[in-house]
Amino acid sequence: MLRSVWEWKESFSQWYDCSTNVNAARLGFNRWLEQGENIDHPAVQSTLKTIAKLARRDRELPSLSFYKCDC
Repeated sequence: MLRSVWEWKESFSQWYDCSTNVNAARLGFNRWLEQGENIDHPAVQSTLKTIAKLARRDRELPSLSFYKCDC
């Protein structure tokens, strides 16, 4: 279980660091959210609930204006 949570956290860093444009960022972020929905861990579920609250409030991702992949 902990490995799944760690891998999910690492995939967030990969998404954040390597999105080449806003469209890629949105697609990667949505995939990351879907992965989290399949992890039955309180920290992951809490994170998803927080993101859902923010999304309802803001109705879009925060500005994603800086993209550079050094991968």
